[in-house]
Amino acid sequence: MKKTFAVAALIATTLTAPAFATNSLGITRDVDDNASYINLNLVRATGAGYVAIVDMDGNELGRSDVVAGANSDVRITLPGTAPVNDVMAQLWVDGMMVDTQTIDVDG
Repeated sequence: MKKTFAVAALIATTLTAPAFATNSLGITRDVDDNASYINLNLVRATGAGYVAIVDMDGNELGRSDVVAGANSDVRITLPGTAPVNDVMAQLWVDGMMVDTQTIDVDG
């Protein structure tokens, strides 16, 4: 009886653990239209991945790698022309986009 309960508890824990794991992008303030980077205060990821900054047409402007867990002060360098319109941060983990955040670019 104890073995059956222990196995059932282990299976329940294993199956419900991912429900508590979260992927999320940190909040950033508005970005100046001459910014060469975007900084996100905190990015949480359930696995290794990256944060991409894309324009509203889907063109990637820059990216920064993240590791599993909490990543503080994630800086995404924008090596090309600084954006003048709003952009989107995308969090990619294990090949899947798991979160997005629109970032207001002040002009």
